[in-house]
Amino acid sequence: MNNFNQPLKQNNHPDVPKHGGNLGNAIGQYNIAREQWLDLSTGVSPWAWPIPKLAEHVWTDLPPSTNELLISASNYYRCEREHIIASPGSQLIARLIPQQIETSNVAIPVLGYQEHRHSWELAGHTIHFYQSTSELNTLIDSKKVEHAVVINPNNPTGELITAVNIDRIAKKLSGLLIVDEAFMDIHEYNQIQTNESNESDTTPDSTIESAIANPHDNQIVLRSVGKFFGLAGLRVGFAVGKHPIIKTLEAILEPWSLNHASQLIATKMLNDTVWQQSQALKIKSESKHFENIIRGFSHITLNNFHISNGGLFITLFANKKSLQQTHRLLAEYGIWTRLHNPDDQQAWLRFSLTQQPMKCQAVLEKIINVKK
Repeated sequence: MNNFNQPLKQNNHPDVPKHGGNLGNAIGQYNIAREQWLDLSTGVSPWAWPIPKLAEHVWTDLPPSTNELLISASNYYRCEREHIIASPGSQLIARLIPQQIETSNVAIPVLGYQEHRHSWELAGHTIHFYQSTSELNTLIDSKKVEHAVVINPNNPTGELITAVNIDRIAKKLSGLLIVDEAFMDIHEYNQIQTNESNESDTTPDSTIESAIANPHDNQIVLRSVGKFFGLAGLRVGFAVGKHPIIKTLEAILEPWSLNHASQLIATKMLNDTVWQQSQALKIKSESKHFENIIRGFSHITLNNFHISNGGLFITLFANKKSLQQTHRLLAEYGIWTRLHNPDDQQAWLRFSLTQQPMKCQAVLEKIINVKK
């Protein structure tokens, strides 16, 4: 059902979602020049695919058909061409989907990318929060929800749901299953490397792979090139699925939803398998190294903390007050992080990877010495 002609329900949640990438706020608040900051707030890879020089006509001509881009994307994501559509960022698709269906009940993770919650609320749906896969299954089995959102891997917790569990959820749902895989790329490469190095068969319950590999009729998978390829400013995302809503969204987005430059760049980088493999190895190595740096800092400055590694980001969970203090202290030394500190005490502090881990470590050691 298209609800565009109906007034949207006002958001009842007191807080509109906040995001990283808001370095301008930090510059004004702490009076530190932009070039002196380490911005670790976004979750975007600091190593971007190298953008080639573009011909002048790319900027002067109207955008072409997205067909060439979608062929490359279908090869990269290993799906059928007719099942994938492109959008200026997967966020727009996440906002549009709830507006195309009748108001209903939807399950959304308590901790996760909050634009999902916000989008379903704006379209008038009732939100049922879950904290675990078990709670999600209970909501589905009790018929309390028709639709569900799964963020895999979860941002900020880094939690991954196996392909088997995704399959079970999709089969039980009466409505749509939205699987947000904005950070899945690195985990897919890690799984391929694990399978190639392991002579024994991988058991199904241990397999982490994209939900695209087992497409159900009620399943929509969201993918983004911004995180893994380090080009969030390109604003290119995809939705993959066999549900009729895919064609509805395609009709809304076309023509010219993606500019010519974005299409051309995204097509080339989705075809660049050599760079992709190198990027995956770099992220895997640097992520573990950076986790050790954050862990060493936390052992000295915090009590009762735990760390989650999401591949492209490291999330620190601890007491709300102590995380607020840590976030503020880091900012005073020019390190900008993503702080989430809701009233329910489920606070977290997220660090993106950085091209300058040793500089970051030196600043953290300076903070430790001051606190001693």
